[in-house]
Amino acid sequence: MLVLFGDTGSVFASDAFAYDLSSDRWRGLSTDGSPTARAGATAVWYGDAVYLFGGTGDSGRLAQLQSLDPKPAVHLYRKL
Repeated sequence: MLVLFGDTGSVFASDAFAYDLSSDRWRGLSTDGSPTARAGATAVWYGDAVYLFGGTGDSGRLAQLQSLDPKPAVHLYRKL
């Protein structure tokens, strides 16, 4: 399971976490190169990538599409 971004009620976040079912542990993912902090984005896991679209950030509604490769040690974000 992946948890990407979110908000605290007053601040948008750019955090990313993965949950490992077998070890029952969460781990933080590198967010280097990640999209701007946001909440309410739509994410879809398709094939080998997670696609993230839209959401709301400090500047208002966002219409960016980005992909995340969740497998490598450094998780790669790509703007599409």
